[in-house]
Amino acid sequence: MYLSREMKVGHSLLLGLNILVALSSISLLERMKPTVGTLLKENVSSTEAIEGMLSSLTLPNAALTEKRDRFLSSLALARANINEKEEMTPIARIERLAEPALRGDPAAVNAVVTDLNELGLINRKVIRKADSRLRKLGTTGGWAMAILGFITFVLGLLILDRFSNRIWEPVQDIAEVMTAWKEGNRHRRYHLRSAAREIEHIGASLNALLDEAGDLRMLERRSRTEGADSCKEDRLLLIGLLESFNEPSFLISEKGALLTANSGGLKVLSQKNGHEVREQLVNALAGSATKVEAGLSIQTHPVEGTNYWLCRITG
Repeated sequence: MYLSREMKVGHSLLLGLNILVALSSISLLERMKPTVGTLLKENVSSTEAIEGMLSSLTLPNAALTEKRDRFLSSLALARANINEKEEMTPIARIERLAEPALRGDPAAVNAVVTDLNELGLINRKVIRKADSRLRKLGTTGGWAMAILGFITFVLGLLILDRFSNRIWEPVQDIAEVMTAWKEGNRHRRYHLRSAAREIEHIGASLNALLDEAGDLRMLERRSRTEGADSCKEDRLLLIGLLESFNEPSFLISEKGALLTANSGGLKVLSQKNGHEVREQLVNALAGSATKVEAGLSIQTHPVEGTNYWLCRITG
């Protein structure tokens, strides 16, 4: 797979999972919102109506008309928020006994209070049931978020491992190959074959360049070796030529370096004034001094086809 496509697929998967987690969270909150709203609208309103009716029965100095208005208003609120079938029976009894209870009939007051307590108990059961439903919904949603988060984490690790195997490790291997070549290791090559196509192409091109550079170095080294062998053969021939002369003879480079000498020349150089003879040989190439000692002179001749000079001490 191409590098750009792998990057797009990996990023798209991670982005898709993150969007899924966000949408799931929103969906969970939306599912909880109606339950909470209904609980506040219906059951809490019913509880407030019950409290209003109880307070109407216990007002010590209020007029009967005021008590009746407050009681009937709270009763109408409770009737409007009937959500359970069990609420209809106590509300009906409260409606029937409302007037005697407001007038102070003890039996009616006790009966109304009992029905109000029953009504409150029914609403509390509904609230507890709604609370349990919300808790289960929250727990389920929490586990769903945790599972989606775990899937996202695992997928992220898998994508990271794939990127490591197909991108980062091959790039690091290419860098190590180039560093090894720079440090003198001419045999290190790129060998990974699980990388993205672009990186494989780069690695193959790098190997081809290194192979070509290695071939050029080998040819250059071979050329130098052959040249050195040729020079060695020439020197051997010249040494043989020196030995054919009876007088001391020397082979000197054009820069004044004494390369070799025949047996007579070695004998001269081994004497006490050998270093002076060396200097005079060099000076002879420069054309200055040609006398070694009384009756002896230095003759110089260039060796054709080479950079050497043949020097002989003659008398």
